[in-house]
Amino acid sequence: GGGDFSGTLTTVDSSAAYWVGSTSTAPLEVDIPAQSHQATLPAIPVKAGWNMVPVVSLNTDALPSTISADIYFNSVNWVTAYTYDTTTTTWSKIQPKQVPAATVAPKKGYWLYVAADGTLVP
Repeated sequence: GGGDFSGTLTTVDSSAAYWVGSTSTAPLEVDIPAQSHQATLPAIPVKAGWNMVPVVSLNTDALPSTISADIYFNSVNWVTAYTYDTTTTTWSKIQPKQVPAATVAPKKGYWLYVAADGTLVP
């Protein structure tokens, strides 16, 4: 109502992806303070079923535009993933060993379905 966020979220970090829903068409601006260099990527716990996960990279000076989905999700037993394009308002499905090879993009979040509990190690 007053333009403020509501809910119980108290921190934002690189071990999770975040979905922000709004009925407004106004741009959303989030002030994220500069972070110190991280020497290791986070280990992201996932549970059997749907998980929202980020795509992170240590190479912050020259982020790759895409990373192979098969390589990025290799540490878990993944079945499928979805990404949402806010510009076209469309979902894209990604599957293991997809032809042509599927990719994921740094700084984006993905709905990831895994067959078993595990740890995503980017």
